[in-house]
Amino acid sequence: MFEANEYVDEMKVKFLNKNLMSCRNSYETVEPFSYIPGSNVQREDPVNRYTRSYEYISYESALVNLDNPYPIHLNEKKFLDTDDNLTKEFTDIITEEISEYLTSGSIFEVRLRGRKTKSFTAWVSLEDGEGSWEIDESFLSKTCKVNEIKVTAMTLVSSDDVRKLRISVDEDGVRLYEIINGSFKISFHWRVNDKDCCMTANIDSDGTVSFTGASADFSREDIMGNRFVKIKIGNNKNKIMTFLELFTHTS
Repeated sequence: MFEANEYVDEMKVKFLNKNLMSCRNSYETVEPFSYIPGSNVQREDPVNRYTRSYEYISYESALVNLDNPYPIHLNEKKFLDTDDNLTKEFTDIITEEISEYLTSGSIFEVRLRGRKTKSFTAWVSLEDGEGSWEIDESFLSKTCKVNEIKVTAMTLVSSDDVRKLRISVDEDGVRLYEIINGSFKISFHWRVNDKDCCMTANIDSDGTVSFTGASADFSREDIMGNRFVKIKIGNNKNKIMTFLELFTHTS
C-alpha cells in the first residue's frame, strides 16, 4: 500500500511544513469554542452516534469504488473500516499530519468518511471537545493528497458526531471554512504590500458575525487584499463568501 516513493519521509515532511509556516503570507487560527446544541442544529438523524446506522468499507473496497466510472461517488457517506489493517495504517498517517496544525488540545479519534467529490474527509473529534488550530495553504497538501485515496477536508465533530466545522484547501491554497454548527473564533493573518494585517471574526452558525482585534491603520483595501480564505455559514444553501463579503455581511 505505502511504497517509499508515495510518501515524503517523516522528517522531511516536518521540515517542509515548518519552513512553509515561517515564510507564509497568510494563515488562520481557529480558537476553542462553546458548543450548545439548539433547535437549529444541522445534523443527520438519529443524532446519537451509537444508535445511528453506519456503513463501513475496507481500504481495498474503497479503491475499487474509486475506479468505477459511475459519476456518483460509491464511497460517499461510508467510513473506512478501522478494523482493516490498511485503513489503520492510512489513518495513522493522516492523524499525524493533521496533528501538526493542532496548537493546543489533543486528538481523540480520526475516522475517514467518503465525500461527494470522490475523496474523503477526516472526521476529527478532540479530547474534551476543545483545541486550537493554525491553518495555512499547506494544510492537507502532503500525504493527505498523494495517496490513492485522497483526503481533501477535515470535519470537526462532537462526541455524538454533530458536525461543527469543515476545513478544506483548494489547488491555489485558498482555505474554505464551513461553519456548520456552533460558534467559532477565527483570527485571520495576511500580508498586503509588505503590511502585516490581522483581524478576528466571531462567527456563529446562525449567521451572527462580529469582528474584533483589527491591526493598526486597517483599511478596506487591506480587507480586499485577503484572497486566501472563503467562508460558508450554516448547513444550507447560503453562498460561499470571500473575506470581503464576510466583512460586508456584518456592516
